[in-house]
Amino acid sequence: MPSRKAKAAEAAERSRRAFLIGVAGLGAAGAGAIGLASWLFQREPRLPTVAIVTREAWGALPANPAGSIEGLYDPAVNPEGYLVYDRPLTVALKDLIVHHTATSFDATPVDVQRLHMQDRGYADVGYHYLIGADGTVYEGRAIEARGAHTGGRNTGAIGVSLFGNFELTEPTVAQLDSLWRLSTALCHDYWIARLGGHRDYQPGATVCPGATLWPRLPDLAGACKVSLVRADF
Repeated sequence: MPSRKAKAAEAAERSRRAFLIGVAGLGAAGAGAIGLASWLFQREPRLPTVAIVTREAWGALPANPAGSIEGLYDPAVNPEGYLVYDRPLTVALKDLIVHHTATSFDATPVDVQRLHMQDRGYADVGYHYLIGADGTVYEGRAIEARGAHTGGRNTGAIGVSLFGNFELTEPTVAQLDSLWRLSTALCHDYWIARLGGHRDYQPGATVCPGATLWPRLPDLAGACKVSLVRADF
């Protein structure tokens, strides 16, 4: 008879495969049902099992809040400034927002950081993680810092972006596999409550993450066991 651990691994693999082939009906369990149950404090973190290329490895520039349009956070003078959370991330983080870069597949994290810092004036790359066409996961803005990826909804939100323009093409299987692995780990480790696309959190302002990625998000939310955010569009 399979062990409980083996059964859990099999269940996780089934949900991953269902997401990759677009099988619906996994369902989303509200994070409120998880709440602050004591067993959560004893769960083993999953994020260390995801291979992530560090900022140093891909040659990121250091964040520059003072020299950006974000500026330094001040609760009275500049509440939208570059903020480093002063609470446990399991309390501060509640949403995972999926994006596409709207670039070619062969763009790099350096390209995105340059676009965000030099062209848009951000303090750093706006996303917390980026996923290449080959499935490589790159570290973006520090997870402890508020992102700059979804207007008016950045506080408490992790931004994950896939390289490509999914109004024009499909995400690769490798990207979807890495998105599944990264998202399930993030939602587990940080007790994320909700997941959706950029267009769901900023309706009417964007089509991000694109017409071919957006329909896959209900299955992803189901795999992560979080609530799906959906906005009429």
